[in-house]
Amino acid sequence: MRVDLARWIAGALSRAKMLLLVCVTLGIAGASVFLSEGRLNSDLGQLIQPRGEQDWYQSNQAYKAAFPRDQQTALVVVRGKDAFATATATQTLKAAFEARDVFDQVFAPTVDPFIQAHKLYFLEPADLDQWLRGAEFNFGVLQRLSEQPTLAATLLIIADMLGVQSGQPLPITLQHAIDGLLVGQPRAQAFYPLEASEQTEFFHLIIVNGRQSLDESLPNAQIVRTLQSIIDQHALPESIEVELTGEVVLAHEEINAALNGIEIAGFASLLILGVILLVGIGDFRIITAIFLVLVTGVGLTLGYATLAIGSFNTLSMLFVVMFFGLGVDFAAHLALRLQADQTTNADTMLTVIQDLAPALGLCTVTSAIAFLSFTPTAYSGMAELGIISAGGMVIALLLTLLMIPAFLTLWPPLKSPPELTRFSVKWLPKYQSRLTVIILAVMPGALYLASHLEFNYSVLSMRDADSPGMSALTRLQDNGQQTDYSVVLLADTAQQASQLKTRLTALESVASVRTPADIVPTAQTDKYRHIMAVAELYDDLWLPAELDSAYTRFVDRDRIL
Repeated sequence: MRVDLARWIAGALSRAKMLLLVCVTLGIAGASVFLSEGRLNSDLGQLIQPRGEQDWYQSNQAYKAAFPRDQQTALVVVRGKDAFATATATQTLKAAFEARDVFDQVFAPTVDPFIQAHKLYFLEPADLDQWLRGAEFNFGVLQRLSEQPTLAATLLIIADMLGVQSGQPLPITLQHAIDGLLVGQPRAQAFYPLEASEQTEFFHLIIVNGRQSLDESLPNAQIVRTLQSIIDQHALPESIEVELTGEVVLAHEEINAALNGIEIAGFASLLILGVILLVGIGDFRIITAIFLVLVTGVGLTLGYATLAIGSFNTLSMLFVVMFFGLGVDFAAHLALRLQADQTTNADTMLTVIQDLAPALGLCTVTSAIAFLSFTPTAYSGMAELGIISAGGMVIALLLTLLMIPAFLTLWPPLKSPPELTRFSVKWLPKYQSRLTVIILAVMPGALYLASHLEFNYSVLSMRDADSPGMSALTRLQDNGQQTDYSVVLLADTAQQASQLKTRLTALESVASVRTPADIVPTAQTDKYRHIMAVAELYDDLWLPAELDSAYTRFVDRDRIL
């Protein structure tokens, strides 16, 4: 076996140019496979794959399958200091999004016509009673203004009310009319606001489902660009702030940051590695051979990973930078040995290869086993990184044993290695005892710090906290609107959902549980009766032909006139 291997290597070295050409071609082919078939997976939810037999995991997966439109969504967060302006801006953007065919669905729950027409039902009974009393108190003013909707009539009504109710609060319509006159923008509000008086910031969400461009390296780029373009095209008030977040936006930022980060880290690694090799080796031909092995190895590993895994995630992409550190060890070791032995032909190089191959092979096996130890974990991102890195170690070994000798056969290195410089470690034996004492002294402190190391379960911590999408998500989390520690469980009936909520709420690890019943307004019959009692006052005040019921006419008055 060893004789056959030696004969095969000797035959390959006798055709050094062809061998280098084949290796480089394979590297280019591997990179081409990645560019054509490979894809980037930025879904951090897939970095962890719990055991399939867990009920909560199966239920969460069933929910995703049953409601696919709730997955891969973009959130447009519209914030402002004025409730009416914020709602108007939200409606404007929603209409603009719906006009673009790049979006499959646009939904703004808080400004949905049905929700808007039934907002009173969402109030607590005590708040509803207070609001209805305000509507009764304000009715007389609205009735007089409907008969004479002029500025003169408004001023006359204000004068009458100030005389009758000296020191008492004015109806909301007159108070807003006075406030508008003082700032030169007269207007009247029909009803008391439904928002709490102490609320100073308002926000609405627009949920957008877009079509991904799966043939592009950034499949969500078109969605994000279109959303941002529409927002920029609309001249919204300066007090309105619009943010983008959600799975689509976060995934786009993640892939973009990962590609840019890998590109920067890769160039930085090559630059630093080049400086180290230049100082430590000093032979341009050996350095060129090493870099040729590294570049070819990255291309081959990309192709191998595409065929073995199919996609890269934010963790497995790290192998590109890791390969430089893994591959350079083998290449530098063999190249320096060839230089030290002054091997310039295939026969002498074969002897060196036969001498070093067992040691390098053993290092490859042990390193590959270490990387493959990641595979049993539920963290699929680490598991895929282990599989890719283990294959990369084998590729690095094969390219080292083939390309380094072939390259140095064609372009032999310097006859003698450069002299040791002050960067060498020839001084290490002199201070060996002192360094040992220092290491032993700092070890207890290191162990103490390691014992206090905590595991962060949130995959969102892997994202850039300063990115626009993460900043918007953090603000939503601070408002209690979003959390990355949540799971959806399915129940067959409303009763089962209620029972499940009771059991889950009792768990110490569960902060809150919500069911669809928690979103539906309660005591609707009683609220309807109270609303209708006051709505009858307004039946003859406005009679739009398009409105069908007294209730709808009544609720529709919650706006600026």
